[in-house]
Amino acid sequence: MRRSVTLAVALIAAMALGRAITDHLPIGNVSSRPFVRTGRVDHALSLRYADVKVTDVRVVAFLGTPSGAAAPAGRFLAVYATITAKRQPQQVGYVGLLGGDGRPYAVTSRGSCSVPGAFYPTGLRYHVMYCFDVPKRALEGSRLELSQGVPGQGGGQARDDVARIALGLSRADVTKGWATTTGLDGFSGGFETADQKSLTLTEGSS
Repeated sequence: MRRSVTLAVALIAAMALGRAITDHLPIGNVSSRPFVRTGRVDHALSLRYADVKVTDVRVVAFLGTPSGAAAPAGRFLAVYATITAKRQPQQVGYVGLLGGDGRPYAVTSRGSCSVPGAFYPTGLRYHVMYCFDVPKRALEGSRLELSQGVPGQGGGQARDDVARIALGLSRADVTKGWATTTGLDGFSGGFETADQKSLTLTEGSS
């Protein structure tokens, strides 16, 4: 009888230990929670699957499109970055902006802005420009967020490393950007060997 009780206690303890391990260490191929990697402008951020670097940030009044200038509800925040896939061509399924007001903002596909879902080649630095239509209160303290994944599945995230890059916009930057009357046009994503600079327009141009 005593032996049976001892075995039962040992079995219960083993089951409890196993439950604790699986609760804290996921046994699948995908982690239950993403790992946030923080960075800043002009500094490369190393993720498990890619290197990401924000190279420039601009606040503009409009974006050039084939049919003319597209105006935002607030201002367009254009974030220039490079993405270098490490081991295999990489799909970036989620790109967003965490505003200084604590709210998330989605990318816009207007103009020649880059959008989530593209595949990036292994070992080659690729230039992108992500754009966001944001209110003034969102600019100061805003951060770019980016993760691998498939658009439409799990919010575009694969529960893997998430880049969260502080864009470094000060109150003075916001004031200057909000007063601008210039816009951007002509960006085309590509490799570092190509000169990928946007053209500056004057307000009302097309």
